[in-house]
Amino acid sequence: MIYRVMPLVTMTVFALLSYALAAMSVGVVMVSDKKKNYTFSYGATVAGLAFHGYLLYQWIDRTGSYFHSQGQNLYYFNLISMICWLAVGVILLVSLRKPTQSLLLLNLSLAVVSILAVVFFPGDYRVSTQIDSSALIHILASIVVTSLFCIAAGQALLLSLQDYFLRSNRNVMFLRILPPIETMENILFQVIGLGFILLSFVVVTSLLLLSNSWGESVTHGILMALVAWMTFAVLLWGRYRRGFRGKTAIRLTLIGFALLGLSYFGHWLIFGWFVG
Repeated sequence: MIYRVMPLVTMTVFALLSYALAAMSVGVVMVSDKKKNYTFSYGATVAGLAFHGYLLYQWIDRTGSYFHSQGQNLYYFNLISMICWLAVGVILLVSLRKPTQSLLLLNLSLAVVSILAVVFFPGDYRVSTQIDSSALIHILASIVVTSLFCIAAGQALLLSLQDYFLRSNRNVMFLRILPPIETMENILFQVIGLGFILLSFVVVTSLLLLSNSWGESVTHGILMALVAWMTFAVLLWGRYRRGFRGKTAIRLTLIGFALLGLSYFGHWLIFGWFVG
């Protein structure tokens, strides 16, 4: 048992240190007046992703049985940690082409919190994906969708703060380290657009997979996910036909994300059809 626990402890420490170093270095570079060079920040982030990925494999796929006979541990905090891990990876790739370092800083901090949550509040919720491969595809698609909308929600919060400081005419450092508000909005809607396409796939496949598994929790999740889908549909339509931006875009993004989160608590998008 010790030889299995010690590597986890070591990897946990390495993951936390890597993310912490990455976050601090991103912050230092952002406030610096010198030429922006995020090489060290990106390297530390990659290291953190590697250590975090190993932890997720141990927490989800190898807990309880070497042969996975008990299925995967899809406990809430495990899933949240995976969502944060994927969000950091996506933002890291986007940061190579677009100015999303502030969003990377936010999600690095969330990844640290997610690891600590699993460590201090472990749990067990077993799901076997060997019975039906479509279940695995659905789970992975759901996690990707949530990661994208988690990124969108973070971008909306940053945009909200930026809009507030601009309207109040405050010359704070927060404004100086962020891209122009038009760039921030464009990034927000690009993420939402991609997330909406994948959410549409998840909703359709969920209706097909759950057609014979209607129950209270399943119905709750379906309704909330459909309302979230309609919220994002209205937001995208309003953006391209009515020019939605600013507070309207921020509020609809956060409302849609909250509705999507409620659908997960209804045990639907990820593992609803296994309940009961």
